[in-house]
Amino acid sequence: MSGDCTTGTDLGNIAVGGSITGPISQVHLPTESQWYSAAFPPTGPATAGGGKPHVSFALNTNDAYALEVIAPDCAGSPTSCAEDAGTDSDAGTGGGVTDWSFTDDQSVAGAGAWSNRTVPWPATVHVRVFRAQPVPGCDDYQLSVTR
Repeated sequence: MSGDCTTGTDLGNIAVGGSITGPISQVHLPTESQWYSAAFPPTGPATAGGGKPHVSFALNTNDAYALEVIAPDCAGSPTSCAEDAGTDSDAGTGGGVTDWSFTDDQSVAGAGAWSNRTVPWPATVHVRVFRAQPVPGCDDYQLSVTR
């Protein structure tokens, strides 16, 4: 088990239109977790993102797992703009969800519109997978990361 945000499994850089699927894994105890990181390098001017970063489960046997997304570094709190179980939301946290995405469609108003934004682009995200159920188990999970 990787119990530290800074030493999680690196899933690599995800290009616009790209995807990666993590390994099939398990978290046996409710007190354990597994960490991953993925990078979404900005593609445009003024650190504009490009694409729609999305983290979800490709496999979540018995709905046993949830995830928490932290960006841009491990000291941060779970990111906002979470999508939980197919419900699109522009508020909330990225913790305890099964599906997270970031849509780069907000900018500050005025002459500098779209040259900077109110929420920074998540160039790197750290994902913690943990048991959503408070009981031990041997259920499988697999992360899917797309852009």
